Amino acid sequence: MRETMNTITFANPWMLVLLWLVPLAAFGLYWLRARRQRQVRAWVSPAMQARQLPAHNGWRFALQLTLISLGFALALIALARPRFGEVQDKVTRRGRDLMLVLDVSRSMLAADAAPNRLERAKADLIDLINSLDGD
Repeated sequence: MRETMNTITFANPWMLVLLWLVPLAAFGLYWLRARRQRQVRAWVSPAMQARQLPAHNGWRFALQLTLISLGFALALIALARPRFGEVQDKVTRRGRDLMLVLDVSRSMLAADAAPNRLERAKADLIDLINSLDGD
């Protein structure tokens, strides 16, 4: 039996647990940048810093950190292999085997049933086949 569902399932749902690493990695990158700036301030004079080092853009670092974190999160979601759409459920069903026999001799052309016996028998067999529900 095939059933269409509008839910998202994951082939590897345990990978979603690793999403907690995203903010941890972002904090780690922020901490490394702050540590590097402290080290530079400790060893290089402010006059040399202005001459030798590029100006630090806080918004540029924030944008880079956001994009790296977003990429990491999306990679983890991709590794979880999201799936949506049709879901196949295996259904076991006991079926019935039928054999249908229909007389097609000239006597079936008699008009005592509308339009004749043969056409009436064919219509009854079609109704029977439609009511079997997969058997």
